[in-house]
Amino acid sequence: MRLESIGFVWSLQKSSRWESMFQFLLEYKDQHGNTLIPRRYNKNPQLGHWVSKQTYWHSKKQLPSNCVLCLESISFVWPLQKSTLDRKKWESMFQLLLEYKGQHGNTLVPSKYNKNPQFGKWVQHQRHFYSKKELSSNLVLRLESIGFVWCVQILIVDTNWDAMYQLLLEYKDQHGSTLVPAKYNKNAQLGNWVGTQRKFHSKEQLSSNRVLRLKSIGFVFDAYENNWMHMYHRLCSYKEKHGGSTTVPRLYAKDPSLGFWVKLQRCKCKQKDRVKLLDDIGFVWDAVRK
Repeated sequence: MRLESIGFVWSLQKSSRWESMFQFLLEYKDQHGNTLIPRRYNKNPQLGHWVSKQTYWHSKKQLPSNCVLCLESISFVWPLQKSTLDRKKWESMFQLLLEYKGQHGNTLVPSKYNKNPQFGKWVQHQRHFYSKKELSSNLVLRLESIGFVWCVQILIVDTNWDAMYQLLLEYKDQHGSTLVPAKYNKNAQLGNWVGTQRKFHSKEQLSSNRVLRLKSIGFVFDAYENNWMHMYHRLCSYKEKHGGSTTVPRLYAKDPSLGFWVKLQRCKCKQKDRVKLLDDIGFVWDAVRK
């Protein structure tokens, strides 16, 4: 202990690693304003593990005093302190959430809340911890008691679902399909909404009633299938413009991807339903034959 009290280093290799991790900790503090690194820190798992080790050795009184001094010099929070500090911070933020709800009628605090950026981040963190099942049941109940929304995206979809569905019907009447491009210039919101339906369907977060309504108008849920159908409709458009021909040149300057896709169908297309769709429009399987 006397040697350690003057900063004696037992292992130069360990010292070098400790200092490099300490440097990462300093960078984290500069960015986040604290040293409260999650144990499972995705951006740097090694740092989260290292911080956990420091608190463990400190609890066993086996952390060298010079390391303790370095950590405490940057206001490092040890476990007992952290528990107290976290709870105080949580309570103060929850109070702000109550005030926000009283003023706005909801708990939908923007993640980038200009009036109080730290508050906006805290609200996002609650959703993150909830999704990782790292939020205690008591805190979950308190948040839900004031109508806290865990998934904002689902709420937004629910709010205007019928209106967007109506726009999708109008799109189908005009284009003959529900294959709205992801980046639909005429209505970016509709393109985004269509993509969201596929996402929620894949996660089984779309109600059976809505799934049925979408299927009833020929909605394609599978993203890969959607891409194939999109190219198929482009081929149909090509046929209309070129006197009934589906023989797209391999190097088609106006639409290079269509030329490549047509070539790919001749080599790879084996699914019966797709073969039938192509046969129905007189697709030429032999590139030499016209």
